[in-house]
Amino acid sequence: GPHRRLVLPAAQPEQGGEFVCDAGDDSAFFTVTVTAPPARIVHPAARSLDLQFRAPGRVELRCEVAPAGSQVRWYKDGLEVEASDTLQLGAKGPARTLTLPHAQPEDAGEYVCETRDEAVTFNVSLAEPPVQFLAPDAAPAPLCVAPGEPVVLSCELSRAGALVFWSHNGRPVQEGEGLELRAEGPRRILHIPAADLTHAGLYTCQSGSAPEAPSLNFTVQVAEPPLARLVSELTPLTVHEGDDATFRCEVSPPDADVTWLRNGTVVTPGPQLEIAQNGSSRTLTVRGCQLDDAGTVTARAGGTATSARLHVRETELLFLRRLQDVRAEEGQDVCLQVETGRVGAAGAVRWVRGGEPLPRDSRVSVAQDGHLCSLFIHGVVLADQGTYGCESRHDRTLARLSVRRECPVLS
Repeated sequence: GPHRRLVLPAAQPEQGGEFVCDAGDDSAFFTVTVTAPPARIVHPAARSLDLQFRAPGRVELRCEVAPAGSQVRWYKDGLEVEASDTLQLGAKGPARTLTLPHAQPEDAGEYVCETRDEAVTFNVSLAEPPVQFLAPDAAPAPLCVAPGEPVVLSCELSRAGALVFWSHNGRPVQEGEGLELRAEGPRRILHIPAADLTHAGLYTCQSGSAPEAPSLNFTVQVAEPPLARLVSELTPLTVHEGDDATFRCEVSPPDADVTWLRNGTVVTPGPQLEIAQNGSSRTLTVRGCQLDDAGTVTARAGGTATSARLHVRETELLFLRRLQDVRAEEGQDVCLQVETGRVGAAGAVRWVRGGEPLPRDSRVSVAQDGHLCSLFIHGVVLADQGTYGCESRHDRTLARLSVRRECPVLS
């Protein structure tokens, strides 16, 4: 017929403009303006939503737009976001999504989904789940230790970075009070290297400072140390001069302290006095006993004590090589010498003349060198002749010193 038409089946804004229908001698002009429909957010209906999630966890924010091809932009705290491994942006049909696969507390904030014409705000808050005790799963049985033994209290939390507070009998625990606090991943450890009676009581590990926060209790019992006591008596000893004497006793418990005394004075260990222990046995050894070592030896442990006497018998000092008669000319030096069976103490032998102590004379001297005892007379005179003796408490030897006057030489 006489009608002519131009049809735009799905007009788009960019197709607007001036259209001309030219019929040779005449033309018709058409100005077409194509206006895009508003890009609306049809879901959710509210323009602002408050959402709460658990962290760590998955967070998904979802909008539906109309028309379905509408473009959107996402913002967090005013800044446009881009897709990444930790933030995924999706578009399927009319749905637009922002997903946080592993949301953490720091991901909380204000998220905005914005079209050309509308926007919706998601106020996202992320709360960590309350800390729980994973191990032990029940209150542990009381822990009983002996004094000096170590104590280890340990628990495992559901979150490695959670804070805990330890208390002892209701008082906050501080490091340096004979204990150590450690964190090893989700484990929390209270370590007492050497327990004593002050460490006994109730220990509490609380996850957080709030009164209703989960907590776990441990009971530590420290046994009273057994009273130290002697379980055997010292035995009296009789030894010869120069021999060793060892006193021995038994004590309970085996680690109890024992104090040794001699004649009421506390013993100080040294080369002559040796103190030793082997299990429950305690010994005191007197090396090379001398006559003045005789006396009373005492051992004390706790409130008990035992004593015994030490007797030292003098060893006979006998002469192996005895005095020999000596003839000398006037003016000569003379030496009288004996050899003893053992080395005697200073003054153990004495020299005599005619049964009497030697007279004081600068020409006369005595000496001892080990087993040898000597009498020296320098420049003998006729008055020096006589019977000389060397005596100990157990032996005696005599010899005659004869002095001959030196004959004058005739010229």
